[in-house]
Amino acid sequence: MSTAPRPVLELLSFLASDDFKKDASLTHPTFELIEGWRGLQRVYEGVSVDDEDPNRRWLILIWETFEDHKSLMDDQAVYPKVLENLGKCLGGDVEMRHVQFGDTTATALSSPVVEIAKLELKLGANKDEFESHMRDFMEHAKGAPRSKEHAPFTFGQTRESESSYFFMGGWDSKQAHLDCVADPEGIQSFVHKIGNYATFKVFHFTVKEFGFRNKSAY
Repeated sequence: MSTAPRPVLELLSFLASDDFKKDASLTHPTFELIEGWRGLQRVYEGVSVDDEDPNRRWLILIWETFEDHKSLMDDQAVYPKVLENLGKCLGGDVEMRHVQFGDTTATALSSPVVEIAKLELKLGANKDEFESHMRDFMEHAKGAPRSKEHAPFTFGQTRESESSYFFMGGWDSKQAHLDCVADPEGIQSFVHKIGNYATFKVFHFTVKEFGFRNKSAY
């Protein structure tokens, strides 16, 4: 069994520019610039299926380590070109976070619909108790109706803030997630418990993988 540390996911969330909404390939020059960069394992693009947030897009880059991504950001020759190309896709509300999830994200990212939840600990909330409830939730989801099809779910703390976390899970559809939350036999009680410790915002989107990958496992 491998004891290698889990990879770091760069999560970039933003509203699509008008040009990007017209041409979904506008990200490709950016990806081609960084193809083969040390430690870059996979790149995914996400398109929102939330009616209230239809223009949201996601870029999810899987890095072997945070330092690998930092080496790109510190490169004075390549990174300005990355920002210039990527800037054509951005229409506002841009947020980038780095998360080392506790379990594989491969299942979620190969699901028909991906759920990401951004969680912020409430003031005075017990961090250890919160994480314990999250782990209980992950374990329960492996056998619960609707959620077990795309388990495991996983969560992790952001590098940017000790009180900020991200959850990732996969579903057959957004409605399957909503039905599972509403079902007392599903994940309802766990969601309520977690809500005592943290506020959260939930996003749903479909994903596709950009067509390159290094051979290292994740």
